[in-house]
Amino acid sequence: MADYFWAKLEIQATDYLRPLVKTLRDGRAFEEVKTEDGIMAFSDSTATYGKFEEEENELIKLGVPFDRESACYDNYQGMRHIFRPKMFGQEMIDKEYRLSNDYLPIVDGDALGAILGAPATTEKEKMEQFNKILTLYQQSCFTGPELSDLVNEVEQEEVNEGEEEVKEMGKAQWIEVDTLFFVKEEEFSKFSVLDAYYKRNAAIFKVTIDVSEYIVKGRWLQDISKYLEGHTSIIELRDVYPTSWMRILAENIAKMDYFTLKSQNLTRPFEKIFADKVQIDSQDGKMRISICQECFEKYDLPLKLMEQNVTTACTCWLSGCKNHSQIRCIVS
Repeated sequence: MADYFWAKLEIQATDYLRPLVKTLRDGRAFEEVKTEDGIMAFSDSTATYGKFEEEENELIKLGVPFDRESACYDNYQGMRHIFRPKMFGQEMIDKEYRLSNDYLPIVDGDALGAILGAPATTEKEKMEQFNKILTLYQQSCFTGPELSDLVNEVEQEEVNEGEEEVKEMGKAQWIEVDTLFFVKEEEFSKFSVLDAYYKRNAAIFKVTIDVSEYIVKGRWLQDISKYLEGHTSIIELRDVYPTSWMRILAENIAKMDYFTLKSQNLTRPFEKIFADKVQIDSQDGKMRISICQECFEKYDLPLKLMEQNVTTACTCWLSGCKNHSQIRCIVS
């Protein structure tokens, strides 16, 4: 019969892991889930043998770094399972380390005694002894990058990329959160959301969402929980995704309240951006549309959509348009 005791699983609380976090929460009722300093911790006092075997195997398969800590219980020693995929110049690490009752790493005393008991009088012998002690320590303790270090590296990488984009464009950035679905923060709590999958709507849809209206004013008098991706409250969503929770709200509000066939019957204001020309490429099967350059700039469409600039006769419906250069976009 299995034994059940406390364990904690930690991963990075970064935005790109959001679907994985939802899967973890849906698959198991953890007793506690909290986020601190960019690390998300799932804990449970009834983990089988102090492990989350199914979840750990899935994380390894996906290449997601994690720490799992198990309590000392009865005849079981405390353990720390470390997984780090090959990243940031480090080789892959997948190993369990023994822990004391105080959750400190345990070094094999007999092996250490054997090393220290050997004579070491010359400089060469002392160096060899030191290297053996260091090797033993590395075998007993984790000396690789901590999760917090990985969070800092990823965050810094994102910041650097963001700074380069801002310098290049000089304005807020579109983020593609789903296939041809973009979100951009215009100002605090106010987001532009763009559904550019033309095949889905026969037009590109764009809407501005002020998240504060849903939080403070209860706009449309709807249950806000449907936008929270399974979280019990806005506070919980904010704690899990401290830097992107408002963007997540805006994204889900647009998807559920604006960009569905049902919602399009409502009187909620959004812009429809029609194409001058629609065609399906016979070679790759992709749908492409042409939009005049003036319209492309007027609606501030994501540069990622731009495939080619074509000079041709413009059939644009926009009043006053005099620009006969068109932008060709892949929209499927």
